[in-house]
Amino acid sequence: MFRITTFLTVLILIAKSAMVCGQSFWTGQTSGTEAALYSIDFFDAASNMVGFVAGENGTILKTTDGGLTWTPCFTGTSETIYHVEAASTNQVFACGTNGIVLTSGDNGETWSQITIPSSLPGIQLDLHNISVNPLTGVGYVCGTEQNIHKTTDFGATWIPLREGYFGALYNVQTFGDDTLVFIGKISIFASLIGRSFDGGQTFTWRDFYPVDENQVAWETRSHDAHFFTPDSGLTVQIETMNGAGFFTSTVDWNNQFWPANQQTEEYQECIDLRNGFGLAAGGSVKGGLGSVYESTDNGLSWQIAQIPDKTPWLHDVFVGGSLLFAVGDGGNILTRDKFVAVTDPDATHETVSLSANPVAISTSLILNLPVSQMVSVALFDVSGKLVRLPYQNHLVDEGISRLTLPLIGLRAGTYQVLVTYGKTKITKLLVVQ
Repeated sequence: MFRITTFLTVLILIAKSAMVCGQSFWTGQTSGTEAALYSIDFFDAASNMVGFVAGENGTILKTTDGGLTWTPCFTGTSETIYHVEAASTNQVFACGTNGIVLTSGDNGETWSQITIPSSLPGIQLDLHNISVNPLTGVGYVCGTEQNIHKTTDFGATWIPLREGYFGALYNVQTFGDDTLVFIGKISIFASLIGRSFDGGQTFTWRDFYPVDENQVAWETRSHDAHFFTPDSGLTVQIETMNGAGFFTSTVDWNNQFWPANQQTEEYQECIDLRNGFGLAAGGSVKGGLGSVYESTDNGLSWQIAQIPDKTPWLHDVFVGGSLLFAVGDGGNILTRDKFVAVTDPDATHETVSLSANPVAISTSLILNLPVSQMVSVALFDVSGKLVRLPYQNHLVDEGISRLTLPLIGLRAGTYQVLVTYGKTKITKLLVVQ
């Protein structure tokens, strides 16, 4: 939220030589933890360089190289962190079990924590989502008991707006400081949506049920949504009796019954959408394994993606400018390139070539660009794992330019180079001796 970044990127990716064009390949990254991970966020979605994941036992991991490496942050708590938000270059906010709220003003180097008490004696308050405006300090946090608290000082203090109701709120999305929309449940079998246009002084609430193609309404609960406006958006649903999932793209404040775009055999727990591309994830209660769904039409239709075998349940997704992420149980962090395998390998292209191939130490990527553009270079090993980022947002001038690709430390083998600029995507094979 509150992030707008526009630029053209030339993205060079080295990946499996055995790739088949057009397939969606997800690969695992090394997180260094076996804790369940519930949230992932990057400050700048276009470059997706600085980001955080959060989960069990106070776990917050940070990356500064687009997910190539993840470093633990010392949070000083053992509570489970359900949500982390990278709000600005310095400000990070998180929330979790037992009413804990974490704030960092130095990009995750140090953390302060406060506890919001439960309004019901003997009932644990878990906070599921937090959103704070890094410019004004106004923000909201929500969780069990349909709990909503508001801050006006960047999370230092919190004022209760709503609490003590049966059910839970799992997501809050803001449009400025005073307009906000919530998604959650009022019981195990009823999804709930709420909104406010006056900073939480008054609310409107609506229970709703997805309706399938046979005009059957299903009792579900919703853990996540992506709102375009307070009156339009996408929701994902969990139906517990039959282990099903639903997608809806209708927000109707006057009607309980919303047409379902799609019904799946997996729970749909989380969703993210950016620039028309969507991700959703969850898992199957039958097999206990995770799943990822992708959309290329702004969330109207969804296709299941190919992810590594035996991937456990997944809890959050992130759509970046060039990379896609999913996180879940067992410390799993999955990623894939957004523009993978778009042309035949080693086709002839006048705008892109390699100065030496095969090579041992380094080679030069020769670009002949029609206009000056930003260049990023990412290297993937033969398993699809990201291994280095020699260039990120590097300006390349119009005409012929050379970029050195250092290869020291790479194992011998065949790699694939994917070059993207504007709407053009080109692949080249590279052999390292």
